[in-house]
Amino acid sequence: MKKLALAHPPRLEEVARRAATLGWHFTDEFPADSDCPYEAIWTLPESGTEVHYIVDDIAGASFFTFRSDASPELEATLVKRFACRSLDQALSSAEQATDPTLQIEAAAMIAVLGPEAFDPRCHAAIAHLMSAADPRVRLRAVVAAAVLGWREFIPQIKGIAASDNTDYVRWRATDVLAAFARSGL
Repeated sequence: MKKLALAHPPRLEEVARRAATLGWHFTDEFPADSDCPYEAIWTLPESGTEVHYIVDDIAGASFFTFRSDASPELEATLVKRFACRSLDQALSSAEQATDPTLQIEAAAMIAVLGPEAFDPRCHAAIAHLMSAADPRVRLRAVVAAAVLGWREFIPQIKGIAASDNTDYVRWRATDVLAAFARSGL
């Protein structure tokens, strides 16, 4: 499956309106609950390809996912009509951005676009954001590490929980460590 994150997710109604103008057929919807994020599914009439739109409130990002063998035109449409970004773009933004808003956005996108298995590029980008001057960026980086769920983040999160100069960042890091421990990490 391929994933593309939305840099600035529009309201759900706007996503549905844009999908309708593209001729996509609304197929199904799964409301968010305590275990799963919101998901809407459209089917492309020509190919039968399903496009899933997922709103991950924990990660702080929304994304589209679709089959890896879908036409290149689909990816181009998502980039053009929905301002989607790839994992490589999110990683580049994490490395280069100095604006806290862009850094927060990059961390959220990496959280939803990163692979299930450990990826050193994603790890390095999130670890870099964990040392940002702005506590909001550090907080989002800790949350991104939690979403990715890789044990390789534990040393950085322990350091933040022990010594970050902002209470709410320390508290979230402590919560993430506890969640990792409960999951066996």
